[in-house]
Amino acid sequence: QGRLESQFNYQTMIKELTGLNVSNASLLDEGSTISEVVNIFHNYYKKKRNIVICSSNLHPQILDIIKTKCSVLDLELELFNFNDVNKEDILNYIEYYDENIMGIIFSYPDTYGEIYIPYDIIDLAKEKNILTCSNNDILSLVKIKSPGDLGIDISFGTSQRFGIPMWYGGPHPSFLAVNKKLLRLMPGRII
Repeated sequence: QGRLESQFNYQTMIKELTGLNVSNASLLDEGSTISEVVNIFHNYYKKKRNIVICSSNLHPQILDIIKTKCSVLDLELELFNFNDVNKEDILNYIEYYDENIMGIIFSYPDTYGEIYIPYDIIDLAKEKNILTCSNNDILSLVKIKSPGDLGIDISFGTSQRFGIPMWYGGPHPSFLAVNKKLLRLMPGRII
């Protein structure tokens, strides 16, 4: 009973901070979580789309796992620098390949600590029915705009900032929150 209550409290905290409808409570780390995010993309479009667009400013370990996951599922991975002043390349790519793109993944704050939110890319993705995902530092969401407020479909990251320090060992519990339309595709335990 105590464990269920703590997991329920954890889920409630994640939902409030991310501004999304559903959260789970049993993923290990950011790496395994990004793999689950790609599965959500793949299953949401019933395997009919095959391109994932990703920010090159994600943490390197996350990028490595996305590359491996896309290779295993035979998906095309396109890396772009979302912080680039000239974003016309990304927007044009989305316009041209919109029916094949299953998801767009970026991070705020990114691996360099910069908080850059690509509003125009998020808006275009909504218009073209493309899922969006953000990698977030959970503690930063206390101060900055939540993914739910931005209209992002999926938020993930490590909750290590609220738990044991990295030098104490791992893996560190990851969080994953989604909007209601993705509830049936959500991995892990939902209480």
